[in-house]
Amino acid sequence: MTDVLIKENNIKRKQLTEENREYYENMLMYIRLSYSKSNEETEIILQELLDHLLDAQLEGRDAASVFGDNPKAYADEIVAELPKMITKERMNLILIGVTSFLAVSLLFNAIFELVTYYVTESGGIYETFYTGSLFVYFITSLILGFAFFYLVIKIFKWTCFKSIHNLAEFGIYWLLSVSLIGLFMLVLFFLPDFGPSFTISNWILIILGGVLLLVEFYLLKRT
Repeated sequence: MTDVLIKENNIKRKQLTEENREYYENMLMYIRLSYSKSNEETEIILQELLDHLLDAQLEGRDAASVFGDNPKAYADEIVAELPKMITKERMNLILIGVTSFLAVSLLFNAIFELVTYYVTESGGIYETFYTGSLFVYFITSLILGFAFFYLVIKIFKWTCFKSIHNLAEFGIYWLLSVSLIGLFMLVLFFLPDFGPSFTISNWILIILGGVLLLVEFYLLKRT
């Protein structure tokens, strides 16, 4: 249902004038980024807003005359009225995030080790992990990953109704990325190896990463 509404919205938006489209798409982005709200209800209200704007456009009116000169305030009112995402949907999103992180981490680490092994002979076919260190690494990565996701959404919402130069916006995201990556590297640098160890082939890790990607695609399709 949600996918159908999104596709319909994408098609209908092409009928808007450039000025009305910019106004509406800023509201659309802002409302969609309210991730704690029901996706289906969000798309339904966005469809209603678009239909209302298209009707007004036929009458020669612009978006500001329909929704007002303060689109952020109007969007905030809409978001406040939207029902919250049910617990099942929240858990599904969290599961998608965790699965995606694990899949990418396994694939990147295993492929990097194998490539460096076959090209420079400095990597290895097998990887040794320490359970204690691995657990701390996993928790730290999740916290930083969700922090990055949360801050990016906040920045996106902040820039929706502001005229910010692309270079300045890029600088904000670059600074955020470098800060979190730097913090993560500090944790890795000072984190000692502790706990029981186990050794596993990087080829097995690639297979596990591929399986997790399939699980992620399934969860995304089900959402």
